[in-house]
Amino acid sequence: MHLKRMFLAFGLALGAAALQAAPVDLASRDFFVRSGFDIAWTFHEPAPGDRDWTLVPAVSSGPRPIVVRDLGLPGYPRTFVTGFLPRRPEEFCFVASFDARPALVESSSGVGLYLARVGQNWEIYLNGFLIKSEVFLRKDGRIGRDRTMKGALVNIDKRYLKTGRNVLALRIFGDPGSSRTGLSAGGPYLVDSYQALLGRRSEYLDLMLIGIYAFFGLYHILLYVIRPRNKPYLLFGVGTIVLAVFLLSQTYFASDLAAGGAVARGVGMAAIFLLFPIFMAFFDLLARDSVSRLTKAYGLACAVSGLASAFVLQEPLLKLWILALPLPIAYILFVDLARPLAASWRARTVELRESSESPAAEAARQVIARTDSGRLLAGTAIVVATVVFDALDYLRGGDSLYSKYGFMILVFGTAAILAAQYHRVYDEVERFASTLESKVRQRTTELESAMKEQSDLNEALTRANLKLQNAMD
Repeated sequence: MHLKRMFLAFGLALGAAALQAAPVDLASRDFFVRSGFDIAWTFHEPAPGDRDWTLVPAVSSGPRPIVVRDLGLPGYPRTFVTGFLPRRPEEFCFVASFDARPALVESSSGVGLYLARVGQNWEIYLNGFLIKSEVFLRKDGRIGRDRTMKGALVNIDKRYLKTGRNVLALRIFGDPGSSRTGLSAGGPYLVDSYQALLGRRSEYLDLMLIGIYAFFGLYHILLYVIRPRNKPYLLFGVGTIVLAVFLLSQTYFASDLAAGGAVARGVGMAAIFLLFPIFMAFFDLLARDSVSRLTKAYGLACAVSGLASAFVLQEPLLKLWILALPLPIAYILFVDLARPLAASWRARTVELRESSESPAAEAARQVIARTDSGRLLAGTAIVVATVVFDALDYLRGGDSLYSKYGFMILVFGTAAILAAQYHRVYDEVERFASTLESKVRQRTTELESAMKEQSDLNEALTRANLKLQNAMD
């Protein structure tokens, strides 16, 4: 009996801990959305049949972005691609209710609200009370400071939170055709203890990756400065630093900047447009020691798009970039990597016809294992797969960034190949120096021998002259 009581107490403790630890997932709650705003709407949840509100049903799992332009609100048709010029911002109201357990209300670290992404300007109301405002409008009604934020963490004043049913309302200001107007990420959107939500903003791993990329970039730029003839070092270093800048623009730190993250988004857009042209030029130099016209034209188009993103809507440009993504991917894989591999394989197959039973297979193994293109192929394929996955996820409204890990494999592999090239050059210099030193010693010995013979000849000539002089005397 005593043992049963122990197990029962243990089970009750686990259950209580689970209840206390479980956050309130707003994705599991219905949201009601409409245009305009009235403070009276923040006190209660709309009735399910109210036609003035558009219902966004709850989901049990998976992402659920709530973007104004995707909801089909009256007067705001759904659209995939908007115009390139921003429109005048309008206001919208998002309302949902949730239940707060006593353990959450009494949390010692406070209570917080975590929004995976919210924009463009916004205010948050809890049970009719304003708890956070990020609205910066100019006198003409336009947005003065874009406050689209990633991982927004709001501290909830416990005076406004009550045990049981609570009403959460968001007042959203933004371009109704922009993908940033609303809750644009798939999730999560949570109410939990502030300390637990603060842990979700931990980005030590991302900052470590950014530091590694920046180090590799600066290191290879330094190698280029030491030996300017090796241009692949420069492009690899610049490309890696551009990648680090792009990843930095996606961090919570960049999103929390006083400028609202608008500068970070602009820098990130410019970086993502320049990334592929730089790596295309890098692979060109590795394959044929020159940059092709296609790479230059694509780089110019991307540079123009990056500059234009500062003056027009970024989303249409980014979608066009994604739709054109097969071009640089196919160029790198087939022109810069596959074609040199095929040429090396054909030449090696001819060489192995007499010495190998299966020359084609043996040639393929040697080419992939020993050539730079073969070693880069696997890493490049992984990067391509992660970039394509991220691009497709973005088009579906997701926010994944697996390419930051895929690039790590390529960066390490490429750095190893460049280091091997540098090592080969160093070995050749050492062999040349050793051969030159041997030749110098040989020439010195021969010169010393010739000088000794010349000295002996001079002595013999002197003696002969002396004898001749004596005979003449």
